[in-house]
Amino acid sequence: MYRRDLSIVAFSILLASVGADDKAPPMPKKGGPSEIEQKVIDQTNAERKKAELPALKPNATLMKAARSHSENMAKQDMLAHELDGKGPDARLDDLGYKHLAVAENCAAGQRTPEEVVASWMESEPHKANILGEKYTEVGVGLAKTADGKIYWTLLFAAPRK
Repeated sequence: MYRRDLSIVAFSILLASVGADDKAPPMPKKGGPSEIEQKVIDQTNAERKKAELPALKPNATLMKAARSHSENMAKQDMLAHELDGKGPDARLDDLGYKHLAVAENCAAGQRTPEEVVASWMESEPHKANILGEKYTEVGVGLAKTADGKIYWTLLFAAPRK
């Protein structure tokens, strides 16, 4: 019986690894920024530094909201700022985050932090969010569909004091 269970586990691991993409980023962890999330924050702050703007600080509530939105986009396989009738303002309100300003960049299909930030910088509305002077905090999340497509969310905010 034990040998059979071990064989099933080994076979399941083998099946899970078939078709795995070594270039695909790991999924985010539950605590602070994962390595890949931190790279998105670092790339974003590098763009802000070029424009002589202060760095954005990661915020746990914004991280939670961005991760949740990316997971929802991946679940529905739909790139959108508003899903299930809620945009970024409503999602932050639901989490109790009081804000003066909020903006959101979403993307799908890019494989690396460098690719996704570069794509946002090539889009004037997304670039304006990255370089927004009123934002002081940031959250980032990513989620992958079953077929490996990555959805990204970068959430910017200025908290109400």
